[in-house]
Amino acid sequence: MNSEKSRRKAVVIFPQFIFDKDIAERIRNLKDNDVIVIIVGEGLEANIDRMLKLSTTPFFTFIIVEDLNTPIDAVLALNF
Repeated sequence: MNSEKSRRKAVVIFPQFIFDKDIAERIRNLKDNDVIVIIVGEGLEANIDRMLKLSTTPFFTFIIVEDLNTPIDAVLALNF
């Protein structure tokens, strides 16, 4: 099935921004349009609660930190 309808749409967001109503609305709009929202935080300062609210599911929420053994390869392995 190599048609336009069978393709998945996804966006990867690195949330180094201020979380406000406008951003929340834009992300909600993406989700409402069947776009998978993947959130990748960096470092121990990453706000996991905010990241979980933004992502489609916890499965699509990542924190990249060497000390946590979460290599960037985990994100690159997402095969869309």
